[in-house]
Amino acid sequence: MDPLTHGVLGGTFALLGKRARFAAAPVKAAVLAGVLGGMAPDLDVLIKSSADPLLGIEYHRFFTHALLFIPLGGLLIGGALWPLMRRYLGFWACVWFAMLGYSVHGLLDAMTNYGTHLFWPFTMRRESWSLISIIDPLFTLPLLALLLMATFKNRQRLVLVSVLFAAFYLGFGYTQRERATEAMHAHADALGHVPERFEVKPSFGNNIVWRVQYEYGGRFYIAAVRVLPWTESVWYAGGDVEKYNPSFAKPELPTLSTQARDVERFTFFSDGWVASYPPDTDSTLIADMRFSMLPNSLQPLWGIRINPHTPNSPVSFDSIGKRSGDDFPELWLMIKGE
Repeated sequence: MDPLTHGVLGGTFALLGKRARFAAAPVKAAVLAGVLGGMAPDLDVLIKSSADPLLGIEYHRFFTHALLFIPLGGLLIGGALWPLMRRYLGFWACVWFAMLGYSVHGLLDAMTNYGTHLFWPFTMRRESWSLISIIDPLFTLPLLALLLMATFKNRQRLVLVSVLFAAFYLGFGYTQRERATEAMHAHADALGHVPERFEVKPSFGNNIVWRVQYEYGGRFYIAAVRVLPWTESVWYAGGDVEKYNPSFAKPELPTLSTQARDVERFTFFSDGWVASYPPDTDSTLIADMRFSMLPNSLQPLWGIRINPHTPNSPVSFDSIGKRSGDDFPELWLMIKGE
């Protein structure tokens, strides 16, 4: 999720764990260590290379987000903070609160529609439970308000309210995901399709309109659906696109070339949801079809560009999706069911 949400939940969990250890520690110092610990795993964005454009996307939400890395991450962040906070916290107190904040980061990212390598090194699978969008103000702002009141008004019991609210919101996301999945299967059945695999994920900033996509017969079918309890679902048509197959793709790349390996890396990163862009063309642009500005759009947010004339040079990473002034108003109409 966004850094603000990670910081807020990190501070919240630091206060939650304050009663268990170091109860006499100053509240504001404990919260600050938790906030910074909660944001710290995203320092992996510093891992990048101009010689390898895919290195950054491969290592973001990688080992620093794994459950196994939490003790070391908390120790590193707490140890780095302690010289600045030694007037208020002892060394192990600083590590404790930083580790509490650090511990919630990977779990929260796993609940989004982007996912993270939560169980590295035991598996390279990216956990993406799609219970919440990577940015959701309705989730973040109440938690921020509760944390501020708990910190500056000394109402630490509000931390329990925060945890209950977060659990309720994520639980509601789960029920919404199941409703959207049911609607997706009903629509596929009406078309005579049997999805070979599928993804259902919340659209930007809400858990009412969901992007649904499935693979059938070598093509990806993409649309959006609005779901709410006790109401009829509203289906927003999208389109379909041919799945990228390197064995039949034009232009061709030598099998052992650098770019052929980069295509494999990008396909793994995109969980196989890759297609040529523009759709159904022999384009040199290979896109990740999991994300778009609008949930029923076939315009992806990013992709890689190959150059068959220089197959042993790295691919280039391209940002494809461009936000237009109509995107958010159109999404708002979808959220309202119009």
